[in-house]
Amino acid sequence: MKPADRSDSGFSLMEMLVALAILSISAVLIFQSLLSQSALTARIENLSLNAGRDAIRRAGFTDVVRGIVPSWPEDKETGFIATDRQFSGLSSRALATESQGLTPFRFDLSGSPSELVYSSNGRQVQLGAFSEDATFSYLGADGNWYDQWPPDKIPDFGPFDDSAAYKMPPLPRAVRIQSATRADLDWIASIDWQAPYMLRRQDLNLD
Repeated sequence: MKPADRSDSGFSLMEMLVALAILSISAVLIFQSLLSQSALTARIENLSLNAGRDAIRRAGFTDVVRGIVPSWPEDKETGFIATDRQFSGLSSRALATESQGLTPFRFDLSGSPSELVYSSNGRQVQLGAFSEDATFSYLGADGNWYDQWPPDKIPDFGPFDDSAAYKMPPLPRAVRIQSATRADLDWIASIDWQAPYMLRRQDLNLD
């Protein structure tokens, strides 16, 4: 009787071990790829969410600044007073309030790195956190930025000068939050209010 042919008896032990090793390595690589893809997806979603929140906060800052109006000279507490770390005044578009009309407010840049905090009627809202120190600056009619308002020498606003009409310092044209080194962190908001045109004696040529 002839002995059985071992070539048809199936896989050897060594072949099985090699196959299992290949399957294990493939499974590990696939699992790591899935983990990397999941982490990348989570990171993209987080960046999108943060970008959306940043846009909302920036829009809130822009809206309040856009609504800034001057106060009467006798209202010292609500006049627009500004330094490189805070500014306050009246706005017709204030946040965090249920009241209608003009609302006193204040913006502060506090801490290091800086955080933008809005305050009004005893309530505070954090509108932004920057990756480095930031400061406020204010655009004058002469095209220059000032680190305080009113500046030591108020630029001439021409025939539309509200200080000539109301005997008070004019408002700046815009407010900027400027970071120390990164221009992409800057926020700039314009002030919409303009004094109504009131003729002055020198405009009438009454000589």
